[in-house]
Amino acid sequence: MNERLKKIYRIIGRNSLVSDNFLAIYRIYLGFHLGYFAIFQTPKHLGSLPNSFFQPSIFSIAQFFDNFPNPIFFLCCQIILFTCSFLIILGFYCKISFLFSSCILVMLNSLIFSLGKIDHNIMFLFLIFIFTFLDSENEYSLKPSLKFNRNNFFCGILALVLSFGLFTAGFEKALNWIDFDLNTSGVLSWHLQNYYINDRTNLLASYFPLIPPILMEIVDYTAAIFEISALAFLIKGKKTWNYYLILLSVFHLLNTVFLNISFTAHIYVIGFWLLSHLKTKPLIILLTLIFFLTLFKSYMNELYINLLLWSIIVFSGIIKLKRDKLNLGGI
Repeated sequence: MNERLKKIYRIIGRNSLVSDNFLAIYRIYLGFHLGYFAIFQTPKHLGSLPNSFFQPSIFSIAQFFDNFPNPIFFLCCQIILFTCSFLIILGFYCKISFLFSSCILVMLNSLIFSLGKIDHNIMFLFLIFIFTFLDSENEYSLKPSLKFNRNNFFCGILALVLSFGLFTAGFEKALNWIDFDLNTSGVLSWHLQNYYINDRTNLLASYFPLIPPILMEIVDYTAAIFEISALAFLIKGKKTWNYYLILLSVFHLLNTVFLNISFTAHIYVIGFWLLSHLKTKPLIILLTLIFFLTLFKSYMNELYINLLLWSIIVFSGIIKLKRDKLNLGGI
């Protein structure tokens, strides 16, 4: 049994592995992204909020605080996070910098969630954490740190965690949405709540209720089964895993168009694989474009930027599949 599990995990590691060159470039990109967060998105405003707003959940790290910390605390987090991002870009003590960054991000997000709203960005936080163990400083680095030589293992861990997260989301949908009743629709209920309560009325949101009930029922079942099946695609082969990630990107793109829900944090996680086929120069150009589009979110409609970002990921994934087919790459 243990040998069979080891064999399965070796397959998962092989199917999710990316090149050292890509890891190095993506490390630098994440460093810039962390620097952007440190400068513009550190939640310093929390330090000035009334204590009555502080309502952390039971299992939150924020439970270690009596209330929102002093603004000086957030300033210290900002300085540490920016310093870590600078070291990551230079390739200097990358692993420890990623570890500190992930710890600070988890703590800051726990404090943000204490206001009552929870965002779906756990996979991005885990991506930052997993770079603590990846040998991403083999290239473009001033001081390579200790090598684990287990990139396939930790890329596999990232893919497994993503698959498990999708499974948990799909399993809950399956329990509630697969009811063989045309008079009910899980995704339509989700849409209407967001449309009328959260004012998510952009793009094609107003046309979504026009879908016939039978197609709406198919959407319910397809969404649930699709999310549950991530691990099967991962184990089947590298090519099928890439197919799944492209479909997942299309799924998120459609969510953006019809439900106005972007799951922005998943762009960087799925891009970890669907951008990995690019050569150095086009990869740098594309990541630079993605980075500047992220900057423009503050000045333009975020939804349209996310739509463009998902379109880029889908397009890159399609090119990857075509290239793998020409090179007989895949399973």
